[in-house]
Amino acid sequence: MPTSSILSVQFTLPVDTTTASFKILEDGWSKIASKHRWSNGNMKIDITPSSPLASKTYYSLSLNLDNENQTQSLNKVLNFSTK
Repeated sequence: MPTSSILSVQFTLPVDTTTASFKILEDGWSKIASKHRWSNGNMKIDITPSSPLASKTYYSLSLNLDNENQTQSLNKVLNFSTK
């Protein structure tokens, strides 16, 4: 993935944005500063790192969230690397 990418995640149900948490980790432990924007009725999040990611590096996106009705939870780690 390019170092200047925006990370986008699409969900099938609206997310409770007041309790949702996420973080980008470099090499599994060093937190990367970022900003985010919800769209599509709180069913999509775009996460933009504050500065370009390092090239040829492993990253993790950790998501912890519930849907708006609090009937389903998601705790997921997505791994990726940059070019």
